[in-house]
Amino acid sequence: MSITTSDNRTSVTLANQQVRFTFKRAPNWQLTSLQGADGHEFIAAGVPGGPLWRLMLRHERYEREWRAGGFEKPIIREDVSLDSLAPAQCELEMCGDLLTLHWRSLAVGELTDVLDVRVLIDLSPDSPYAEWRLEVDNHSPFVGVERVEFPLIGPLAAGEFAELAVPNGWGQLIPNPSASKGYHGHFPCGTCDLQHISLCDGGAGLYLTAHDPQGYDKELVVTPIEGAQALQYALVTYPEGMGAVGVAQGYRMPYPAAIGAFRGNWLAGAKLYRAWLPQAYWWPQESLAERASTPQWLKETAMWLQSGGSAINAVPLAEQFAAYFEVPIATHWYSWHEIPFDDHYPEYFPPKEGFAEGVRAMQAAGVRVMPYINGRLWDPRSDSWRDERAALSCAKDEELTKYVEVYASHVALAVMCPTTEQWQSKIAGIVERLVGEYGVDAVYIDQVSAAPAKLCYDSGHPHLPGGGDFWVRGYRELLERAHTLAKGANPDSMLTTEDAAEPFADKLDAFLMCNSTRDGLIPLYPAIYSGRSLTFGRYIFDGDMADQAAFATKLGQMFIFGAQLGWMGAQILKPEYTAAAAFAKQVAKVRHEATKWMALGELVGFPELTPAPATLTPVWHMMNAAHDFAVEPIVSVTLPQVMGSLWRADDGSLALALVNMGAEAWQGEWACEGHRGEIALPAFQAALVKI
Repeated sequence: MSITTSDNRTSVTLANQQVRFTFKRAPNWQLTSLQGADGHEFIAAGVPGGPLWRLMLRHERYEREWRAGGFEKPIIREDVSLDSLAPAQCELEMCGDLLTLHWRSLAVGELTDVLDVRVLIDLSPDSPYAEWRLEVDNHSPFVGVERVEFPLIGPLAAGEFAELAVPNGWGQLIPNPSASKGYHGHFPCGTCDLQHISLCDGGAGLYLTAHDPQGYDKELVVTPIEGAQALQYALVTYPEGMGAVGVAQGYRMPYPAAIGAFRGNWLAGAKLYRAWLPQAYWWPQESLAERASTPQWLKETAMWLQSGGSAINAVPLAEQFAAYFEVPIATHWYSWHEIPFDDHYPEYFPPKEGFAEGVRAMQAAGVRVMPYINGRLWDPRSDSWRDERAALSCAKDEELTKYVEVYASHVALAVMCPTTEQWQSKIAGIVERLVGEYGVDAVYIDQVSAAPAKLCYDSGHPHLPGGGDFWVRGYRELLERAHTLAKGANPDSMLTTEDAAEPFADKLDAFLMCNSTRDGLIPLYPAIYSGRSLTFGRYIFDGDMADQAAFATKLGQMFIFGAQLGWMGAQILKPEYTAAAAFAKQVAKVRHEATKWMALGELVGFPELTPAPATLTPVWHMMNAAHDFAVEPIVSVTLPQVMGSLWRADDGSLALALVNMGAEAWQGEWACEGHRGEIALPAFQAALVKI
């Protein structure tokens, strides 16, 4: 396969047999065509184009001003936006696989010849994507780079039948995205757990992905263009050294953005990203089937119980739960500590009376125990905040003011900087004490994956001010310390957190997917990380248990996505929820039988079902933004009555998971990846077909 380049008076093209990029010379290198191997055009016709990059710059000016005692020169700081359509000397270089576009002598305000910008586009002969980088040379002592938007790809054609796959929780498929609100994710966090987006239409897919192996702070943004069936894609980066000016404050993009084309739907795009991921330092090099650091008991867990409060109440409920479900059970134990929830963190000790005895009693009943702690927040009202001078270690904005967050407890809690020795030591020490002194099997460290990074400007912390990769790096160091101490106390221990975020896939043993409860979900994260990363649980409320359609679809979808089930309370054993409990028990037994494939294997496809299953439109209960259990918003979702997923185990064997979430039996044929068969599924029942 070869690279084709062409340059004429009006345009330049870079192409191989899989993808083609064409740039118009005037004005200033606009992207006018992006095509796949089949000639599908991803750039919308008749919609004005835009810049390839945009910079937000810090500009400091000095102005003479009379003050008492004489003339002074106060600093005036202003933010200036500059993009690739600004006046510049534009040139290009072509060298083998590499196309370099130049913008020279860019002005900033009244300052001339301040910046030189280069876009480097590298297209290997056999690659379905090109890797794009941006470099900024700064020649002024009065200018610094604050924010980078690159690449800006658009206008992207997005007709009525287009679908946008975004990394929101499990993953979300947005139909007709030009008529939607678009997507804005801050990586890494629970609503942006991957660096990958795809846009698919008619079998043609566009790959929009950051090939960042270190986890830099970034935003993935897709914006509908008003009045057009088109979208604008932007990758936004917050560089290291923000807030400073000078010739050192240019920019070198530390990773490439990958833009390319593929054939297929969102699953094909996901597998393209998975193929790149071994280059990321967080990709688990061993499969879950082989990995000894993840305990076998966790790999085999089929159902999660959500516990809370004192042992005298929690233990009997856990015993009843385990006795009913008859599969490997683990419990997530909240409010085991004397302090109120979301209050006086991190002063978790002493625990409530009987906690240690309760842990042993649950374990004797076959229930693994995982207590809750928070991994981000310290209460400034606490004695430990004052006595340990915790203010030195909290994350701070540019005014050196601490960031605070308020939840249902109505307590203002400070966000800590994960790079600081104090915070790493504090969390790791709590984990060690819980595992070593109280004998728990695991510790849940809340919010590590769920919440995005803060820009931190404290010069006393071991990172440059602003953005960069320090947040991910700091938490990886924290989790490594916690893991080492926990394993020293109990080699069979493990750690989890709230939501998935891929930079922690090798440092955490499982991710709680509690917040991924909305319409349009797809198993994007499992398609990429199955066989390397475990997921479990989602919010299941009494309102869901009382509605068989809601409960069956919440649990059934989780099953098809490969997650460990549940994360519901023991109230499911109440007489009024008998139907929900029976369904959960049957599905849990199938999930346990399917451990080899659904826990330890890779998700590889979805069956075509004939006849097409009926459509269900249940109403799900959700957690509200304030995490106030007194208020449960609802959302209407649309799902097929029968869902399925195909899994490949480490030994190459295949198994098809199916679930009927409706009140009517379904009988028909399935076909997937060259295999086919017939099956009859009773109402509210799951099945595993070993191929």
